[in-house]
Amino acid sequence: MKRSLLLSRSPSKFADFIAENSDARWNNLRNDHRDVYDDLSAQLIGRQKGLCAFCEIDLKTESGIVAREIEHWRPKRTNPNLTFDVGNLRAACRGGSDRHPASEQYRCGDPQPGPNQSCGSFKGDKDPDLISIEKRPYTPDNFPFSHSVFGVDDDGLIYPLQRHADDNLDNKRLQATIDFLNLNSTRLKRKRAEIKAMINSEIESLLPNDSTESDFESAMDSLAAQYSDLFTEELPIFVTTIRSYFGDVLEKILLSRISWDVGPDAS
Repeated sequence: MKRSLLLSRSPSKFADFIAENSDARWNNLRNDHRDVYDDLSAQLIGRQKGLCAFCEIDLKTESGIVAREIEHWRPKRTNPNLTFDVGNLRAACRGGSDRHPASEQYRCGDPQPGPNQSCGSFKGDKDPDLISIEKRPYTPDNFPFSHSVFGVDDDGLIYPLQRHADDNLDNKRLQATIDFLNLNSTRLKRKRAEIKAMINSEIESLLPNDSTESDFESAMDSLAAQYSDLFTEELPIFVTTIRSYFGDVLEKILLSRISWDVGPDAS
């Protein structure tokens, strides 16, 4: 889970819909004004550079099907005044609630679909603002640009890093964020572990026999530079896993790219 900024204003089609339909409900937008809903979704996805705001799955399947929902961080059922507030909206994956091809097991619950859900599907109608402050989950816009606040171990477990002094983030709340969204569900851990193993194999392929520490550092520099080229309009999936593997080697490259993690604002 990385920094992901909100849209600062409503997209024009969405703003027009709100102005013209003062008594509308969310289902009216989703079912009867699909062009507006799809435009809003596309702009949220663009802002998030193609990834779920929470688990970092890509929001298109391998066959190109859009696999997303617009998630209300504070549930609209208990906060109707926030139903159309873009400050409450994020593009999220389906959280393991759908069936997908065998090649995309990381999108599916265990069994398919099953209880092993995450993100909005796991969160449901729980209101994070009603949780005591010391256990309240953070939102992605709370995280810093300069570095990741999460690490990923070889088993794919995501965990809070020791915080930087200037973060003003609490490790207990970082862990609460992971738990609130079930980001350590089996299917997500499995995919993150697969990505770490793949990068490790790529590093090993760059090392000569009887490699030295200097050889390893050179391989890390070279592969981190290659991976940084993937940080474009759409980010690679599970980007926090990639950042965790390369650490400061990759972070130094990304720091020179002011908007690597954030896409365009609303239009």
